[in-house]
Amino acid sequence: MSQAQTLATFFQILGPAGPLNWHDPIALRNLFTQNSGPPGNPTFPNVGLTTGQGPQFNGRAKILTLFQHLFTCFPQVSLTPINALRPIDGNTTVVETTLGTGPQAASWAPGGNPSAPLSNVVPNNANRVNLPVCAVFTFNGDPIQNLALYFDRYSLANGLWDKVHPPHLV
Repeated sequence: MSQAQTLATFFQILGPAGPLNWHDPIALRNLFTQNSGPPGNPTFPNVGLTTGQGPQFNGRAKILTLFQHLFTCFPQVSLTPINALRPIDGNTTVVETTLGTGPQAASWAPGGNPSAPLSNVVPNNANRVNLPVCAVFTFNGDPIQNLALYFDRYSLANGLWDKVHPPHLV
């Protein structure tokens, strides 16, 4: 599979509802390279949310946990490209996207690990957020080596928040 096909498959699975493999966490995990060496090794697959201070999911098992939890918490979630792919070099592609959460159905704590501020939001199954996200894909051949998703976690939490529970999000 080429990098372009890998990205097309990624956005088919995580895009708006429709395709047969929509929201299939195993199919998403399988788009990432195999674990190689210790976690943190440059050849170890990783998904990072926002920056190094945000949650990091190192290795295929944790990447699978991330996507499983994402689809449980946000059953209608989608990540949709808003323009053409922009390759930086032969191994890196940047994609401007929109994250559509749909209603939040469960508390956010992938792998049992809360990550504020989103983990502080009490799901109300009503509020929805559309948020710009910059997705940076790094490849090791065809599989995805690293995915960095840059977005404003506080805007996301504030948009999903019911403005009551918990009161400390004010």
